[in-house]
Amino acid sequence: MTSYSVLAAARMKRAKLPVLIAPFGELELTNAVALRLFRKELSASQVKAAHALIRKDLEDGVLMVNALPASTFERAKPIARRQRLVWVPEHSTYFTWSPHSPCRRTPSTPSTRGK
Repeated sequence: MTSYSVLAAARMKRAKLPVLIAPFGELELTNAVALRLFRKELSASQVKAAHALIRKDLEDGVLMVNALPASTFERAKPIARRQRLVWVPEHSTYFTWSPHSPCRRTPSTPSTRGK
C-alpha cells in the first residue's frame, strides 16, 4: 500500500456517507485501476476484484455518482488559469502557462531544470 493509499483509507474512515463523485471521478477510478494493471502493479484478478469493490460501493451507497452542473466548470476555469506551474515526476516534463498567453510546453530533464 502506498502512502497515498494509507491517507485515502484514513480519510474514507472519517468521511460522511455517501461520498459524492462526478461521472468523471467514476471514470478516473476505473482508469486508475487499469493503469495499475498496465504497470504490472496489480494482477488481472486483483483488478477484477477492485472493479467489483467499486461497483459494490456504488450499489451500497458508499459512493454516489452525482452529475456536476456546468457552472462548476465555469468556476473552475479561472482557478486553473491562475495555476503557473505543474510539476510531474522526475524524468518527465514541466508544463507552464500564463493566463495571458497560449499554453506552451517546456521539456525539462534533471540537468536542465531551473534554467
